Amino acid sequence: MSSENSSSKVPAIIEGVKGLLVNDKKTPAANDNNDAAAKAGTCSGNEQKILLVDEIDKKEQQAKDLEYQKGKPTEPADNTASQADATGDDAVKDLAVKLEQGETPSVDEAHKVQSEEQNAMGGARPPTGSTSAVAQSAVDKEQNFQKTLHEVEEKLEKDPSSVTNEDAARLHNLERRAHGQTATTKGSEVAEIQSKVAKEQNFEAALHQVEDKLQNDPSTVTKEEATRLASLAQRAHGPTAIAKGSEVAEIQSKITKEQNYQEAAAQMLDHINSAPETITTAEAQHLHRLDARAHGINNIQKDGITAKAQSLAAANERDANTANQSSNQNEKGGAQHVENINQTANTESK
Repeated sequence: MSSENSSSKVPAIIEGVKGLLVNDKKTPAANDNNDAAAKAGTCSGNEQKILLVDEIDKKEQQAKDLEYQKGKPTEPADNTASQADATGDDAVKDLAVKLEQGETPSVDEAHKVQSEEQNAMGGARPPTGSTSAVAQSAVDKEQNFQKTLHEVEEKLEKDPSSVTNEDAARLHNLERRAHGQTATTKGSEVAEIQSKVAKEQNFEAALHQVEDKLQNDPSTVTKEEATRLASLAQRAHGPTAIAKGSEVAEIQSKITKEQNYQEAAAQMLDHINSAPETITTAEAQHLHRLDARAHGINNIQKDGITAKAQSLAAANERDANTANQSSNQNEKGGAQHVENINQTANTESK
């Protein structure tokens, strides 16, 4: 017969016996005497009945206590340290203290404590909130953080422009989960990475802006923008970022060529507006060279300042040649006229 069936029949037995003996039961003082007499083996039959009722009362209370303990929920431990005390194992206690101090255990420590707790619980898996469960969670969080940290560091080394704000935010979130801090500590690995990502993004934004201007309207790129781009490149990648042959160095060269052309073109425009007849072939050729360096020989505009300067210079040269020819002819005609006069004078004198 199971303990559950036995305990359920106890109240019925008690009530039956109590009904038979209710009129015979003595006072509390008499019960004490009866108890003593029963122990001495000298109590009467009626006194033995009373003792039986008392014994049944005790059994009834024990049954109620048993039922209460069966239905009572298991209370969770207040903290990992108190659970460690229950196991009585030094390794569990030490790890519990380590966890409470915010330290991350090693994989071996977590596995060892899990084994100790399982042994203490008869091979059962430690429940949620146990020292080993908390330790394993801490280990998992640290491993996730370290894995993402390594991935972002590789991106920064191979292709810094591929690291996004989302990468930096995810890394910070994993660090917070693993180490329990709401803000990244200055000088930490994550802080260094966040700084690198910010510098890289500032440089990339400035680079794209300048490249767009060079492609769509090179004349709008200023010296200040070129200087700022070089500064951001050095912050993001170091001094080699502006070394000869680098991307920034190529862009700076383009900007310099464009600015040289723009300055010469502005001077030529003033010259055209003020004294177009004085524009020389040498001046037009100089502007043509600067235009070709900045934009390519095939990209010189047919109706631009360079073309207009060349046209005016050619016209001025033709006019100058014509004037020279006319002057030479006049000089020759004058000389012939003088010679004719001299010849006439000589003839008359004869």
